[in-house]
Parts: sequence; C-alpha cells; structure tokens
Amino acid sequence: MILIDATIRKWGNSFGITIPKDVAAKEHIKEKQRVKVLILKDGKNMRESFGTAKKILSKTAQELKDEARKELYDE
Repeated sequence: MILIDATIRKWGNSFGITIPKDVAAKEHIKEKQRVKVLILKDGKNMRESFGTAKKILSKTAQELKDEARKELYDE
C-alpha cells in the first residue's frame, strides 16, 4: 500500500483523483484496472481522535478501535 496526497477534482457529474505516473508504474496499475481507494480526509490526525497517552490508557481496546473506525470511515 502506498500513501499519496491527492486533490479531488470535479469531472462531469462526478469527482475524481489522479494517481501520479510513478506510483502507477511502481504498483503496476493499468488503465481501466479496478483498484480500491481508502479515503482519509486531510486535517484529522490520531492525536485528535485519541488525545493524550493518559486518555488512551483509560479506554478499552474496543473503544480505541471504534474511534479509529469512526475517523477512517465516517464523514
């Protein structure tokens, strides 16, 4: 998996991103090939989700996983 910064652009009635040529070559991505994209909004970081270490240690593993999922998948 490779992490890249991308800007969303409007294409007709949809939105799209551009994969840099060097990344496409390294990952052997070809035109019309289907790929999976994980979208993380810029501006969020793990500290905002989890807070300080003291706060982290007071939570259960399940609570930490739920917060991570919320940051990754919620709008």
